[in-house]
Amino acid sequence: LQSRFFGREGNEWFTAMAVDKSSSVYLTGVTTSANFETAPTSDRFSSGRIPYDRTFNGGNTDAFCVKLNNELALAKTDDGTYSTFFGGGGEEEGRGIFVDDLGRAHVVGVTTSTNLETLGSIYAQPIGDQDIFMAVFSDDGRSLASATYFGGTGKDEVAGVRQYKAPTSAVIFGTTASMDFPTMGQGAISERAGLNDGFIAVINTASNTFTTLVRGTGEDTVKAAAVDPLGDVYFAATTNSTDMRLHDSTFANHADGNTIYVAKF
Repeated sequence: LQSRFFGREGNEWFTAMAVDKSSSVYLTGVTTSANFETAPTSDRFSSGRIPYDRTFNGGNTDAFCVKLNNELALAKTDDGTYSTFFGGGGEEEGRGIFVDDLGRAHVVGVTTSTNLETLGSIYAQPIGDQDIFMAVFSDDGRSLASATYFGGTGKDEVAGVRQYKAPTSAVIFGTTASMDFPTMGQGAISERAGLNDGFIAVINTASNTFTTLVRGTGEDTVKAAAVDPLGDVYFAATTNSTDMRLHDSTFANHADGNTIYVAKF
């Protein structure tokens, strides 16, 4: 029905997508193209609407957020489609995206920049060697609704994001090497155990509701998550730990090497 290329003379990596109720398509990822296509431009529409960030910010990579219409185009009329950079003086990669009921794209990723714009933030300043970011764009891509750093003083990796029950809340997941990763909430596991530990976090840009480590004494990474209508969180991790926390009903035969760990909160 539709297909297209999107990118410029550098390298682009696409990492995640979402579709809203009008079948508009949202993309995030990473670009090295200084002239990555941004839209709209001020001379294109009488409204003068321009995207949040039209300029490559430095380092080798920037994250991006793109909204295409249901024909996979940046529209010739002012219908709210857009394409914007997001980044600072270091390196950024967009890793996950969802769209809330107000049409605002929520993008999570990783950053080494010390100068990301933050607004309504849990952490307004960088914390570690590589931090997680969460940025929320206005429905027309013109402005940043909110943005925060998140993580500890080591290296943190986020694998993706899912919308939680509240319109602006998110479940993010990944792995951390930080000894002080910001755990929060009843039942959360806070003590590090392996070279790197997985994590599940329920956050928005202004608050940390619940964050727990998912860990054994090996290496653990939460790779995927889903939320059911009751708000229970399901997740799957790769692990070579033989001492992950188990439920009484668990199938507990650990295979050699990396294996899958599936759990529900």
